[in-house]
Amino acid sequence: MLETTTSPVEPEATATASTIPSETPPGTPPPPNQQDLKKLLVGFLLDRKILIDEASLFILDDLTQDSPLSFSFSLLSQLYESEAKQTHPTGMTGSSFLRLLKTHLEQKQSTTTQSAAQQLQQPTPSQQPTLQQPPQQTPPLQTPSPPFPTPHTKPLGTVELLFHYTKASKKREVKSFVSYFNKRYQSIKQILQNRQELENVTSISRLQTQPPHPHTFSRNFSGNFSGKQWNKDRPWKQDRSEANADAADRPVQERVAVIGMIKEKRETANKNIILVVEDPTGFINVLVTKTRSDLFALIKQCVLDEVIGVVGTLGDHIIFANNILLPDVPLNKELKKAPDEVYALFLSDIHVGSKQFLPEEFERFLLWLNGGLGSPQHREIAKKVQYLFITGDVVDGVGVYPLQQQELIIKDIYQQYEELARYLKRVPPHIQIILSPGNHDAVRLEEPQPPLHKEYAQSLYGWPNLHLVSNPAVVNIHKSKNFPGFDVLMYHGYSFDHYIATVDHIRENGGYDRADLVMKFLLQRRHLSPSHSAAIYIPDDEEDPLVLSKVPDIFACGHLHKAAIAQYRNVTLLCSSCWQGLTPFQEKMGHKPEPARVPIVNLQTRRCTMLNFEKHKDDEKGGVGEDGIQKKEPGGVR
Repeated sequence: MLETTTSPVEPEATATASTIPSETPPGTPPPPNQQDLKKLLVGFLLDRKILIDEASLFILDDLTQDSPLSFSFSLLSQLYESEAKQTHPTGMTGSSFLRLLKTHLEQKQSTTTQSAAQQLQQPTPSQQPTLQQPPQQTPPLQTPSPPFPTPHTKPLGTVELLFHYTKASKKREVKSFVSYFNKRYQSIKQILQNRQELENVTSISRLQTQPPHPHTFSRNFSGNFSGKQWNKDRPWKQDRSEANADAADRPVQERVAVIGMIKEKRETANKNIILVVEDPTGFINVLVTKTRSDLFALIKQCVLDEVIGVVGTLGDHIIFANNILLPDVPLNKELKKAPDEVYALFLSDIHVGSKQFLPEEFERFLLWLNGGLGSPQHREIAKKVQYLFITGDVVDGVGVYPLQQQELIIKDIYQQYEELARYLKRVPPHIQIILSPGNHDAVRLEEPQPPLHKEYAQSLYGWPNLHLVSNPAVVNIHKSKNFPGFDVLMYHGYSFDHYIATVDHIRENGGYDRADLVMKFLLQRRHLSPSHSAAIYIPDDEEDPLVLSKVPDIFACGHLHKAAIAQYRNVTLLCSSCWQGLTPFQEKMGHKPEPARVPIVNLQTRRCTMLNFEKHKDDEKGGVGEDGIQKKEPGGVR
């Protein structure tokens, strides 16, 4: 327990963290001990109503034990006044202020030591070399080691942007949507044609040489369908094609293969499913019967506007499906492993500026990352972290939803990003930070979202180790001469809500608790938002930027405020949690966030674990170690 009582301290009295032997004049009071120094600092913080969080205790020990650092009351006041001008008063914590003090003292000590070394190396006039006297060499000065290992001054590792959307905004027209969907179709068609079953596909128009059946679509059909309701003029009970679909004596018909986009999906009176599949030449009905249980389960998960391959037999203007093929991840996808032991961290949904932002938990994360928290094993891992991915919603934003102002502690969007910058500056400079936006950030909501705009996030520009990318983005990391590196797909996950609500398999098997099911669903379709209504998007008439033309090694997302780790066909699926407590909206919707969880990946072994920086948790599975960090293994490979 921290003591709340303070002892009077003279304004200019200097406190030293350790006693250095020296000749002290008689009558000089001895330097204060560790307890007095702690009282000085704690009293200073309490007088200014600064929260003394748990991380403060670790920094207090570093400042007051086994260190030659010294500070005065006036220095504390100067630092406080300087920081108060930049930091929102309620956002300042004891650990943030003490860390600032420690950094200032270490820099001052380093400058003093270097200056002393230079003076020792410069010869005095009496020591100038002469012909009779050889030059005297001064031994190098040994600089005392700081409490933490000195971080690298330059970023380690490599970062290469493979996909980064930066096209300028422009006016879009109806034809832009037509071109957009045509580009999507062509891109995914190329992927599907790598499947052996779809090497010889037929255009749909070539299957329509016969006059259409009176119960089939015509190209100028204008009926309106919704859900499982079919047009009243189409009595499916009397549909001859469906009636004969299950007949054992159905004659052998022509085998066909087509690639098309799902235009309609309906359930018939007999509980079979009819798809209307379209390609640039026309559209045709596809019947999937409930007797094919595996195929029927797959087709129930299919959504509108996704591109699939269909193999079956041709009937009367209908295809009886024998197989449905998704673009999916190839079975022979390589599991890459780095040649050296390096770690990558994944964060999301920090929500700086919200009243529910968790500064103490985030301080604990930063303290661990700087080597100040955790067991020896945890600290050793922290030294080997070279990459930090942040997938959106880094601030809470302004005007994102009605009455949001009532839930903000920082109501200015510029100040929110400045506060975020002050946190991220504490990340060791050798770590590469890759940051993409989310739906709460100050960018357009339509996907793909551009990088954070310089107008709002000026304080994040110009960093040697910070890469601002679009959402989505594909980044290659840790590439070397003999190693191709890892392709990391970053996507905030705004479309996830739609598929959790509309896909039965996801909703019935965990919903918001199973981000990995949504990620697997999207990988199988090789698209981040295949349905037109899933998310707001930019209809780019040159490409569909949300198509996954190349399979990533790591798929990282956020948005759901729940953490998940899984593996799908050698693709690592990571969903970061959040740094925000339960909001009124989440409480109303029944959501229960799991904050302060950090997925971490060993790039040499591809082993993933979850670090938990949440306070006062007694997790039965992971347990809380003496270092205060919970370490959990993934729930299983799915």
